[in-house]
Parts: sequence; structure tokens; C-alpha cells
Amino acid sequence: MPDDAGLPQTIDAGSPPQASSDAGDPPVITAGSPDAGDVPDASTAAVSIVPDAGPIQPCDASPDGFDVSVPSEAEKMACQPNPVPNAPVAPAFDGGVAGPCDETYPPNASIGHSLRTFDAKGHLLAQVDYDNDGGVLGSAENIYDSCGDLLWFRNTGSLGEFVRRSHLGSDGQISRVDSQQGTACTSNSIGYEHDEQGRVSAVLHPDLENGVDKIAVTYGADGHTAMLDYGFANVTYLWFPGGAMQEQDSQTTSGFFRNITYDEKGRLLDSQGTATSTNSFSSETDTYRDDGQLLSSSGSTDSGCSGSSWETTLTYAGGLLIREYSKDETYAGCVGQPTLVSKDFTYPQPNVQVAQIKDSRGADYTVRTVFDSRGNALTVEQSNPTGSPWVQTLEQTFEGCGAIPP
Repeated sequence: MPDDAGLPQTIDAGSPPQASSDAGDPPVITAGSPDAGDVPDASTAAVSIVPDAGPIQPCDASPDGFDVSVPSEAEKMACQPNPVPNAPVAPAFDGGVAGPCDETYPPNASIGHSLRTFDAKGHLLAQVDYDNDGGVLGSAENIYDSCGDLLWFRNTGSLGEFVRRSHLGSDGQISRVDSQQGTACTSNSIGYEHDEQGRVSAVLHPDLENGVDKIAVTYGADGHTAMLDYGFANVTYLWFPGGAMQEQDSQTTSGFFRNITYDEKGRLLDSQGTATSTNSFSSETDTYRDDGQLLSSSGSTDSGCSGSSWETTLTYAGGLLIREYSKDETYAGCVGQPTLVSKDFTYPQPNVQVAQIKDSRGADYTVRTVFDSRGNALTVEQSNPTGSPWVQTLEQTFEGCGAIPP
């Protein structure tokens, strides 16, 4: 999705590391600790896949009431829905699968191996990234409240350990966020104002570190959040009758804006707005078939006479993807350099796809993917150039870690 620079973000307890959604380079959590020994089995309980980081260090100067310990079960159940909505996230995997339990990358990737566990709602509970020798690069543990918001997380890596915990007040809203990086500790208290119906009408000093002192909340006739006013920016929302977000429009006083629309399944339909400055723009438009498969995608980034654009169309037969054609263009000094890419797909066996890929710059290679019964890739191999030996670029499994919905 295009860059949303300059726009206010959802105020919450922070974002946990996410599973990789494709066969490209995996995300690094944070670079790493020395050595982990043998890689554990992903089918074990969530926390057990994470190497023991030991007790949390004491703070150099602990704020009053500071506490980043693991929240209790009762605390996890005491929440009320956050008045600041989260943008929808379209499924990255088919069949309701949350993500891969066990993922292995090619030897030249920045990460050699990743393990993950998930809860029944598809939230990432734990992730460990390993190098190609079995040493730990980074780990993360996440705990969510019953409303689905991140309540506590702990990351470890070469930069040390980072822990953050949100505390819930008597009204079920976040009343304080405590964070610890090594021995440095900070605490941010959050207050609320309420309207005549008892709903949150303002969130007070939710993120002073980033200049957010107050968020005024306005509700629509459907009861959903209709607008957030940050003082320096506002965000308006439209909702489908079933409660899914339909549109999110952001505008700052400095001239940044972003207008985004979704379908009822949370998939992006259109995104338009500024990018890294008020003089640069980015866009993306996607269309889908009735069965939910992507039909086309196009977009661009534009900063005067420099930028890039892409157009991709996909063709299906009998529900199977048989061709993908793309035109990618980068331009500088108002002169474009287009690259045309064609991908032709065949299916020699059930759940096996072979892609013949060629581009206008002379590339010619083959990719073979084996899928599970839900349509998620189990292995990806590449022959580059076509006819050369196969090299595995991805292997992943989905069983035994809570990734598959019950």
C-alpha cells in the first residue's frame, strides 16, 4: 500500500511483528542474540518456542506504579472496544489460515528460519527468527485482550530487550502504557472524556511523545466512530451495515491526505493521497473477481518528473490463474523506463503450479509452487534461467501451531 507519511496513526500499545505474507525476503524482528542451539518444534505451546530471555531488568528510575509484567487472565477480559478504529487487514493466506508455523528461506536470505504460534483468532502469539546456523536473530511474544487489541509484548534482539504493557482502567479503556528498553523506562497516562451516552468522546494525551495531546471522537448514527480530531489532523470513517470499515479519509493541517476504501472483506479497493511530502503522491487501485481472486492492480508514485507506476492484469480459466501481465515503469527527468513482465501458469498436477516468467529486459526463468488443499504455498522452487537446476526459495508449514482456524 502507498506510503501514509505525515498522517496520524492508530493509538494503541504498539504493533507486533507480523508473519511474512509472501515468498520474498522475510521480516527481521530485531537483530539478534548470540546462539539458540537446536531449533525447537513449532507444534509446542506458544511461549515455549521463544528462548528464555530471563527476568526483565530493573529500571534505572522507575516511574510511579510502573509495571511491565505479564497481564493476568482477568485483566485480559476487562477491556472495552477501542474508540480509535484499526484499519482492516485483508487475509494474507487462504482458508482463514493465520500464517505459517514454520518457514525456511534460501541460504542468501537475511533470515534462515522462522517459527510462529497463533491463537484461535489468528493473532500472532510468538515468533522466533533464526540465522542459517541456528542462532537466534530475534524473538517476540504478544498478548492480546479479549477485544483483540495488543495488551503486552516483549521483543528481544541485538539491541536488547523491549517490553510494553497497556494497563486497563475501570472503564475497560487503556489508562496507562508502560515501556521499557533495557533499563530505560517510560510511562504514559491516558485519560478520557465521555458523552451523555457514556461513550468515549475524547482520548487525553494518548501519545505525547509524538505530539498527540488529545483525540476528539465523534460517532455516527450507526454508533461507529465517524471522526477522530487530533487537532493537527482529522480522520473520518464510513462503515458497511455489517460493521466492517468501508472508507477511511485522513487530512492534516500541513497538507498531507490519504483516502482509502475497502470492500466488506477488508480488501483494498482504492488508496489515493500524498506520500513522503505534500508534493509527492501515491495511489493504488485493486479489483477482484466474484470468487475473491485478484483481477487487476494498478498504482503509481509521483514526485514531479520522477516516480514509478505499475499495471497488472490477471486471467483465469476454470478458477485457476493462467496468465499475469504487468507493466512496471520508473521515470526520472520525465523519461520513463518501462519493463513488461509476463507470467504464464500451468498445473501439471493437482496443487502444483508452474510459472514461466519473462520480461522485456531478457529475464527468462521458471517458478514451481506446491500448495496445500487451502491454496497456500508449501514449497517454492526456482529455475533461473529456465533449464538450470531447481533451487528452493521457500518452505513453510501450517499445521500444529494454531494457524489453522478451529
